[in-house]
Amino acid sequence: MTTQWHTKMKGVISELLETMFFMSVDFEHESAATHYSLESSISLARDLQKIHINLLMTEPFARVAAANFLGVDENEVAPYDIEDVVKEMANMIGGSYMTVLENGDWQLGIPSMRYLESSHDAPDVDAMPISYFGDQVGAVILTLESSSI
Repeated sequence: MTTQWHTKMKGVISELLETMFFMSVDFEHESAATHYSLESSISLARDLQKIHINLLMTEPFARVAAANFLGVDENEVAPYDIEDVVKEMANMIGGSYMTVLENGDWQLGIPSMRYLESSHDAPDVDAMPISYFGDQVGAVILTLESSSI
């Protein structure tokens, strides 16, 4: 995907995480060897195009995000809270991203979340690494899918 789309995604994620999750994140240029245990995803669709947004993150980062979002201590966050919050995070990011794209008429899909079978690094060279307090805690992968009849 183009740099312009990535720039818009960085703005959406920064604003959303600061506003709704009380977390200030940075986007590193070089990817560090980080093992992710969760993946949250959502798609935007219009005409014959789809944009897939995949958020990879570490479990500790997801736990902090869930605690901040729910207004509870980290030790009070249950696994189902993490699942709900990371799906809601994908939903909010997808919805916000949709509003900054030119040529509207995008439809927001249903968010999903999965635990990754084995912790692994971001599988895509175009992944945008996300860091929190200097540690790489996540990555965003944008994929554009176009179909022709």
